[in-house]
Amino acid sequence: MSASLVNLVRHTVKFQSYQKILTGVSGYGGLQQPVRFASNKHYDPRGRKYRRKKTTLIEMHQLLNMKDPEMDTPDKVRMHMKQYGLLPRKIFSDQIDLSSTSATFDEFVPPEGDGKSSLLSVERGKDLLRGNLLKGRNLKDRRKLKQYDTAYNDKSFAEMAQAQLVKTYTLLQDVKSNENELHQLVTNLAYPKLVFGLEFKTFRWKFIESIEPPRVVHVRVEKMLTDDNLYAQVTVRCHTKQLLTIYDRFGRLMYGSETVPRDVLEYVVFEKHIVNMYGEWRMHNKITPKWMPPQAPQVNTRVKPDLPDTDKITKEMNEMINATGTGGDEEAEKVQNTK
Repeated sequence: MSASLVNLVRHTVKFQSYQKILTGVSGYGGLQQPVRFASNKHYDPRGRKYRRKKTTLIEMHQLLNMKDPEMDTPDKVRMHMKQYGLLPRKIFSDQIDLSSTSATFDEFVPPEGDGKSSLLSVERGKDLLRGNLLKGRNLKDRRKLKQYDTAYNDKSFAEMAQAQLVKTYTLLQDVKSNENELHQLVTNLAYPKLVFGLEFKTFRWKFIESIEPPRVVHVRVEKMLTDDNLYAQVTVRCHTKQLLTIYDRFGRLMYGSETVPRDVLEYVVFEKHIVNMYGEWRMHNKITPKWMPPQAPQVNTRVKPDLPDTDKITKEMNEMINATGTGGDEEAEKVQNTK
């Protein structure tokens, strides 16, 4: 036998002896094989059957079905969740809407007495001076807006905005049928404000004429989250004559008149996501000046109560008077007061 073969056999025998020392020899399974990762099995295989019997089966709860007739009250639902250790479901209302913003940038302050006061009054002069000081910011933002919307023009935009405003108010007369079209004309901030309370009322609106031509009074372009995500907001002044009537669910008049038109001065904010090539101008908010007088209150109506039948009471009282023959004047006075 050559020397190299003898050395190979000698090294093989040494390796096997070292392997037995390191891994150990088990009396219940022979030689244990070396493993790379730790095992989660018990080190002693004896008693495996008894350890298996010690396992406790947890009763898993069934999914909570709110349509189940047994869950017809909030107390039953609460007891079911408490029995299985369930926590109340969290409702997350903080949603991010990239199509519109949730506020008005640098809100325009309307001049006091606009539409009524004279140009020579002191308050009107102060407001005109303040408007001239803010004219530079309007010019700067108007230039930035024209970089993304090259067809923008103040005069044509004001006419388009007033036409869109008239169309929006016309569609509000039937919210259920025009819901999809309203979302195309109104942002998510203005929609709940417009339709609030119209579910059980009858809304009638009509445009009569425009007292003054609409004009743009405020332009703002702001970024949101990132520098390249820009939104534009344009405030339009609309002075129109309108007919507004609101009826309650019983058909009774709550507000306005069908025959007497009213002069209405509105400052309407329109918004557009200008970096979006498919963005559109939509009604975003309305500005209510602090100096404007409070709006006339609506007449709240109630369900007509069930009054007693006066004719039946009168008949019964007459029968009693005829039967007794006394107290005719007093009983007649009581019946008259009941009516």
